[in-house]
Amino acid sequence: MAKYTITNQKELRRSFWVFCKEFGGEFEREANKKKHSFKLDFNIAFGEYKDGLCKDGIISQSLYERATLY
Repeated sequence: MAKYTITNQKELRRSFWVFCKEFGGEFEREANKKKHSFKLDFNIAFGEYKDGLCKDGIISQSLYERATLY
C-alpha cells in the first residue's frame, strides 16, 4: 500500500488555499452567495491541482475522485 502525503479532503483543501496564496490568487466569494460558493476559476484550478497531486503520487486515486472544493 502506498503512503500518501495528503490523505483527506480537509488537508487537500488546506494545501490548495496555501498554494493559491503563494501565487497571489484572489479567492474572495462573490457578493450575496452561499458560504461555500467560489468563482468557477477556482473550481477548475482545484481540479487541475488535485490532478497533478494524483499523478505525482501525493494523493490517492480514491481521494482524487471524491474530493471537492466545497
